Amino acid sequence: KLMEMFPEEKKIDDFFSLLFQYNKAFTDNDSNELKKMFCRLVNLTFDDLLSEYFTSDLIKILLLSYIPAYAGIGLKGNAFTAVSLLVTYSMGTAYVKNENNALIDKLKEIILENNGEFYLNSEVSKIIENENKYIVEYEYKKEQVYQQECEHVVLACFPQKLLSKSFSGIKTNEYLKGLKVGPSAIRLICKIKNDADDETTEIMSYGSYDFEEIENNLFFENGMKHLPVCMLSIPTLKSDRGKEYTYLMFTILTYQCDLDNSVKEYLLDLLKKDMPEIFERVIDSYVFLPSYYKSMIGYDSGSVFGWERNKNTNLMTNMFSPRIKYVPNIFMAGQWSSDFGIYGGVRNALMIYEIERKNL
Repeated sequence: KLMEMFPEEKKIDDFFSLLFQYNKAFTDNDSNELKKMFCRLVNLTFDDLLSEYFTSDLIKILLLSYIPAYAGIGLKGNAFTAVSLLVTYSMGTAYVKNENNALIDKLKEIILENNGEFYLNSEVSKIIENENKYIVEYEYKKEQVYQQECEHVVLACFPQKLLSKSFSGIKTNEYLKGLKVGPSAIRLICKIKNDADDETTEIMSYGSYDFEEIENNLFFENGMKHLPVCMLSIPTLKSDRGKEYTYLMFTILTYQCDLDNSVKEYLLDLLKKDMPEIFERVIDSYVFLPSYYKSMIGYDSGSVFGWERNKNTNLMTNMFSPRIKYVPNIFMAGQWSSDFGIYGGVRNALMIYEIERKNL
């Protein structure tokens, strides 16, 4: 499609060959090739990399819209992060098909089958070192404190809080202080009149911004004159055909955690201004704010992307992820490590297993 749209661009094949090469490194979990990719890209911006292959600003925007911008990465964002997102999301690792909790349910099943224990509605508050083992202190429903003895601990969220509280003297805490927590999300759900012409399930919108303005409008802030960069998700399943209405979801990133329900009306006013043809189809609407994600994950900012992804983060998290050097048998996983999403969670689990298998 790009070759058809941009016949003057001669390096489209070369760029996708690069993506296929990195795709293989990810699928094979080839540490040497991933390291080469890291060294090649970590000191470049996404714009630097795209400029090696393309001259058109439009083709850069099209490639930016294919996931990086959805994760808050602009053309001035880190090339390693952007390409990692392009590759891993394109492999289909963004979703667990058919059910949001399918992966967690499967993990729970495996844990219980192996005589493990599974605690719901619990939050770990402290880790205490005890004769080469750890006592994990956790609160159940914020009502009572319990303790559990563990040989290994894997931190899947807000590791800086637990490590600074539990192991104040370790050097890793200095690295963690240099990292900025990533954005949270606003999700505006609109019930809209169905349109048989809707053929796209996901659309990246750059609002009314010029090419040079996109970088400064990746995140929602109060007082914006136009909708920020956002993802529009429209279901076009056969089951929706013939129905009077369907649903449209806007995913918008923000660093403002203290937003209230007035945001919904504000966003609807911007939608009316920027996309009147969609606004006219809206029947009803509701909004999920950062406070929702804050309560879901138990983290102050409601961050849905772990750390803010930039060159500094990539360099530093690779220094102590997944193994935390200064405390044996404690590991860092998921989006709070150097990896992304479900792919990152699975890859971290495999890496931790390979490290610990040698000790069995």
